[in-house]
Amino acid sequence: MGEELIWLDGMVRSRASAMADDTAMRDLAPTTPRSGAETGAWIVGNASSLVEALREAGPDASMWNPLPTMPGTVAFFARRFAHETLMHRTDAALPLGATVVIAPEVARDALAEWMELGGLPEMLVFHPHRRELLGPGRTLRVGEWFVDLTGEVMVHRQARPDDEVAVTVDGPAPDLLLYLYRRADERPLTVTGDRALLAEWVAANGFA
Repeated sequence: MGEELIWLDGMVRSRASAMADDTAMRDLAPTTPRSGAETGAWIVGNASSLVEALREAGPDASMWNPLPTMPGTVAFFARRFAHETLMHRTDAALPLGATVVIAPEVARDALAEWMELGGLPEMLVFHPHRRELLGPGRTLRVGEWFVDLTGEVMVHRQARPDDEVAVTVDGPAPDLLLYLYRRADERPLTVTGDRALLAEWVAANGFA
């Protein structure tokens, strides 16, 4: 996570017009041995620097974006990395049996981002296996969201009372978020309808 923070920090500060080299971010072998405490301090320091850079830039500052249909602004990355950091924190807490507390408003925004990104047409280009999800009668309601897989692209939008769905999954926003990110199963949630479709959709369309 620390290298990711350094990577974005540099791009925000330079208002990058293209993707910066991400070799260091993807190399998981540590370059400098650190104790657990040192690693924690290193990550917190990098996160603090990134927060400073984001605030100095402001949400509307222009910069490179990997998705041409999304706004090319600092706000995109501020939101993306807030939720990315939340999931990394969750990954650190769960193996230790620590309680994961997610503010409902943060969880709702993370769910909204998950749906907005997952429903982009280019996602079928980046992840062609997701086309296997498409077919007649394949509709879901996930919390406040409606997912329509019956056409040539995936459609994610706000649910309406008259939506006909094959499966519904509902529950508190933090529990839904952890389920969609595959950090928890559906036990805290209420599932009605085609569980197999829900499981298939989450497995194929979820973020790692």
